[in-house]
Parts: sequence; C-alpha cells; structure tokens
Amino acid sequence: MDNSREKLAASRWADAGLANDFIFNKTFLEQELTLELLRRIFPELHLANLSLINSQQEFKTTFDARTARFDIYVESGLDYRFDLEMQVRNYHDLFQRNLYYLASMVSDSMEHHQNYGEMGNSYVIFFCAFDPLGDGDQYSTFELRNLRHLQKRYGENIKVLFFDINSQKREVNPQLQAFLDFAAGRKVEEEDEFIVQLKKRIEYVKQNRKWRMEFMRRSIYEMDIENEKKWAVREGKEEGRKAGLKEGREKGLKEGRKEGREEGHKKGLKEGRKEGREVGLQEGIKKGKENGILTLVKSLLSLKIDPQVIKQQLIENYHLDKDEAVKYLNKVK
Repeated sequence: MDNSREKLAASRWADAGLANDFIFNKTFLEQELTLELLRRIFPELHLANLSLINSQQEFKTTFDARTARFDIYVESGLDYRFDLEMQVRNYHDLFQRNLYYLASMVSDSMEHHQNYGEMGNSYVIFFCAFDPLGDGDQYSTFELRNLRHLQKRYGENIKVLFFDINSQKREVNPQLQAFLDFAAGRKVEEEDEFIVQLKKRIEYVKQNRKWRMEFMRRSIYEMDIENEKKWAVREGKEEGRKAGLKEGREKGLKEGRKEGREEGHKKGLKEGRKEGREVGLQEGIKKGKENGILTLVKSLLSLKIDPQVIKQQLIENYHLDKDEAVKYLNKVK
C-alpha cells in the first residue's frame, strides 16, 4: 500500500463525520438510532419498532436490470419500508436515481400472491450536503397528486424527501433540526439524548479496526479511480493538443498557400502592369520617333533636297547608322 495514499486515507478517516456515507451507513446499523431518526422525520407515523435494517441493501427487478443499492434499508413490519441515503456529491441525477430506487423498493414489496391493494408504504429519504433542487429550501417532499385537483392525493403510500443539511433555514421540527445541525457539523443548540448517542456510536464506529481498514481500502480505491480519471483527462488534453497542432499546421499551410497564391497573383499583376506601362511607353516613344523621322524625310524630299544630304542629317541628328537612315529613305520612296 502506497504510504502517501495510506496517510491521506487515514486523514480522511480521522476527519469523517456523519456526512460521510460510510460513517452514515455504519452509524445507522444501530436499530434504536435509525428508529429515532425516522420518528423525527415522520412523527405522524407513530413507528413502534423496526423489523429489518440493512446497510448497502441491493434490489434488482430483473436479471439484467441495474442493481439499486441503498445506504440504509429499513422495514417496519409489513406496512412501511424506508431507504435512507447520505449524498455528498451532486451528480445531477437525483430525481432519476430516486425514481429507480422507489420503483425497485415498491416492486420488491409485492409478493406473487398479493393484491395490489395490499401494497405497503415506501419512502425514500435523501440527506444532501448541497442544495438538491437549487431552490434554496431546507427540505422538499414529493408524492403523487392529481394536477387538476391538488388537494386530492393519489394514495399516500409513497413519498420522496430531500433534505439540504447545510441549509440554515430551520424549516423542520426542532428534533429533526438538531439532527441536521449535527450531520452538517454545526453546533447543536439543544443536544438531546439522541445526539449524545449518535456521538457515542460514531466514536464506536471509528474505533472498529475492521471498519477502519474497509474505509481505508475504499478510500485508496477511490483515489486510484480519481487519479485514473485525471490521467485520462490529462492524456486526452495532450492528445487533443497534438491533434489540434497537426490540424492547425495543415490548415495554416493550406491557408498560407492560398494567401501566397493570392498575394503572388496581386503582386504579379501589379508588376506586370508596371512593366507593361514601361514597355508600352518605350514602344510609344520608339513609334513616335519613327513617325517623326518619316514625316521629316517626306517633307525634305518634297523640297527636292538631295537624298544623300537627308541621309547624312538623319545620321547626325537621330544617331542612326547608315543602314537605318537608308531604311527610312526607302520607306518614303
């Protein structure tokens, strides 16, 4: 066992309170404590005793169905079934989980020969270390009702309750408020016998060597899973970065080539125009010069001036050689 992980797990064990689901599970294996908690949640039920209490109770509606695992599953005779859950992290699936837990519990409650009218009462209770519904309430209760006639309940044998143990609104009865304060690690204003017994039970749980080792193994396993997730995220980011770089380079090259071609085209067009203007100007000057020489030769010949004299003038004034001068004379003749 890695020493650093073992130390961290030991630190978590030392700091763990009732809000820790492992401590919660082991604490409420004590029947009297669970019965008292249910009485504080449901004083109207007048619960006398519990006939069954299990931690990590599993229900499966079909062979290939997902298993529903309850933190604390409780039965009181044949009439009442309860699921008590401590939820520390918000996975944003509470309603879906709740419905599945409730359906699993109701389905399991019916024997093959029973009539539907004999269905018992099923309750799912979530204690959350966060605001479960995001509405700021300390608790919320759900049951089936007729939406057109809200005062009419569609049976009272199933209920779902959410508690935000961190809320300080104090909307529940004083006895239940004392439990919520204790679960959240707050100072309990009126510390009754139930709270005293809870403290003793938690101390007993933490002194249990077997449970401590179980907690340590589970904590280290969770750390390994968390590290694997972090590693996967890190690897994913690195792969994403490399893929992004590759894609970026390819896209950059493609866009660069395109921009280069466009820029080259523009530059070539600009330089071509410039060169064209220069060539055109030179050709224009040359053409103008030729036309001027021809016009002059025509004028001089019309005045009956000797062609040899004209040729000599062309050579001297236009810097032509003899062949070029003769060419101009021949063009006019």
